[in-house]
Amino acid sequence: MEEPAISSFSGYGMAQHQPLTPLSPSMPTSMPPVPELIPTLPITPPSSEYEPENDAALATAVHVISTEATALSCLSRLYQTDPVAREGFVKSVDSVARSIDIGGKLVVVGVGKSGKIGEKVVATMNSLGVLSVFLHPIEALHGDLGVIRAHDTILLITFSGRTPELRALLPHLPQASNLIILTAHTTPTTSPLTRDRAGTILLPAPIHEPEETSFGVCAPTTSTTVALALGDALAVAIARKIHVEEGRGPKEVFKSHHPGGAIGMKGAAASGTKLIGELAVRIANMPLAYPRNCSDKITALDCVLAAVRSPNGWVRLNDKSAIPPRRAQRLSAVAMREPIGEIGGLIASADTWVTIPAQSPVEEVRSWILGVRAQSPVREQEILGGGTVLGLVREGRVDSLMEIEDLFEDG
Repeated sequence: MEEPAISSFSGYGMAQHQPLTPLSPSMPTSMPPVPELIPTLPITPPSSEYEPENDAALATAVHVISTEATALSCLSRLYQTDPVAREGFVKSVDSVARSIDIGGKLVVVGVGKSGKIGEKVVATMNSLGVLSVFLHPIEALHGDLGVIRAHDTILLITFSGRTPELRALLPHLPQASNLIILTAHTTPTTSPLTRDRAGTILLPAPIHEPEETSFGVCAPTTSTTVALALGDALAVAIARKIHVEEGRGPKEVFKSHHPGGAIGMKGAAASGTKLIGELAVRIANMPLAYPRNCSDKITALDCVLAAVRSPNGWVRLNDKSAIPPRRAQRLSAVAMREPIGEIGGLIASADTWVTIPAQSPVEEVRSWILGVRAQSPVREQEILGGGTVLGLVREGRVDSLMEIEDLFEDG
């Protein structure tokens, strides 16, 4: 009996009142009463139940909100008119898009409140399919610099433009990596971070007045709002530049990366048919495993450390091989120092992937797999069984992977 081929799946007018002033002496000077259409409003505001201190709190809230709104308005005007800001933004988008295209990522660095803004920027970037990581400058100087690769783009966030921790880190950043500085400075010559490294891209994020002038305290408020807004603008612009494939734009990418919560429920309800490509993980978005020590051999521990940083558990060795989450989870403690090439069944290479068009409906793929399994003559070695890796094909190449178990756990 011939076994079924399994290497691929080919799926498919209010009325106008008369004037009161008479136009001639014979016309009356009064009008018949008009029915009241709107309830009479009080001449004075209704009495408030708020105490004076509550009124003061509300006044503060309005002042802070309006001040930060003014700062955002000024920022918008800056990027409409200022050549330095406009050029910096375009160069920033191009740099990150180029890094993503060649298998790199965006590395965001910041400390204090700027670090918190950086973490949010990273979260937004990743949800839009722009691979990003956050790097704390102190941790970077104590070993975490290893996360940076030459083809990455680095974004430093600092309102002052002279944060000591970032200045200490600057000499140790790879010269081959493009560097962006998001700061209050509007010219490259005024910040030590932009002066000290040629080719640095300036991304201005100034505020219209000092925070101490606005609020009587120099706590980061307006400055962080402006930085966050500019980070959001950068994320959306990059996503629109790199996700240009039909049916796989920023909206679809975000939907595939956000299956949980109210957003995920809304996306699922809006689409009548779920495609298998929505369940898979882009190979380009998987973190690369690399040897921690001065060795050319990647160990199981190196892969586990990479998997910890991965939002989905997948680890990429190159474009033709990866380590699925379930295989990494089965690694024993004694295997941690072994080279991955010596651990049988760990690596899923391209010659073992079962290829499926990414636009195939999930239900059709499930039915096909169950049909192939039913024809398998050896039940103990079930065709398309657990551990199978599915390769999702777009434009003639595999660009996403998923474990077969995830296909049947979904929905």
